[in-house]
Amino acid sequence: MKDELLINDAKKFLSKHLPGSISDGCNENLIDNLPPNFINTLYNTELIKDLNLEVNTFDIESLFPRNLDKEKIRDYDEPDSIFGRAEYEGFPISNLIENFGKDAFGLYLPFHYYNQCWGVYLFKEIIESRVMTLYSLFNRKISLRELNQLYYYAIYRHELFHYQVERFATKVELITKKQVYRPSRILFQQVMNSEDWLEEALAENAVTKSKLVAVRTNIKSSLLREIYERDLQDMPPGYKDYKCLKFGGPEKAHRLFASQIIESMISPSITITDLFSVKNEFIAIDKKVPTYLVSGFKNIKRIKM
Repeated sequence: MKDELLINDAKKFLSKHLPGSISDGCNENLIDNLPPNFINTLYNTELIKDLNLEVNTFDIESLFPRNLDKEKIRDYDEPDSIFGRAEYEGFPISNLIENFGKDAFGLYLPFHYYNQCWGVYLFKEIIESRVMTLYSLFNRKISLRELNQLYYYAIYRHELFHYQVERFATKVELITKKQVYRPSRILFQQVMNSEDWLEEALAENAVTKSKLVAVRTNIKSSLLREIYERDLQDMPPGYKDYKCLKFGGPEKAHRLFASQIIESMISPSITITDLFSVKNEFIAIDKKVPTYLVSGFKNIKRIKM
């Protein structure tokens, strides 16, 4: 309840005292809210049709009940399991990964831009296709059901970091009565797809150390890190720079990143302390964030000439 009040009260305050800081950019069709060229990149063509995606309100914990009986778990690990090995192994997502990194698997629509449809969106077919690739590498260490659960939660945790960044920026706006979140979106375009892209690097670092993922999946943290760090090897710059080596590690990177947001500068004049950074938002109640499962990517068809 406290988290809901923060967001709702913040939206009212910012709309009144910082005109232009909150808007409603929601489009009726989710495809119009996806990153530019997302669908065309997926199919490596501009000629596509049937652009309908199904978007459903989603409780991630309901997808993975914790007390499945052994018979159901065995069924899940058969080659023709719930989402089908052959079907997802042939799904072409390599172009998406190359161009969008982890944001190929889901996105966060911030309430500063998408007042009515903000939240976390997870892309079912794209996630489960990547799960099949990782399962071919780790099937001796983890069951298919566990790996599917791990990867859903990992992408969910990644997108939650973007929510936590917005919470942090919102608190700065409430204190200073100055816009920082929307300017930061423009600012960070300067460092996209580079090792300086701290928002994506720190999002991935948060996943590798995530207590949320480890607790809710009941998978050993060491195995979680092994699988996810292998996955990050295939990601573009920024995402794969989760160790933040250029900045002396994630702790220093967090301080710099918070300072970048506050000052709206890539090279801020002052680096703040750990007392005020995005990490302090990790305690926010994630279940208050609207979450949606998006399916239908496999139903989009190329137009034959």
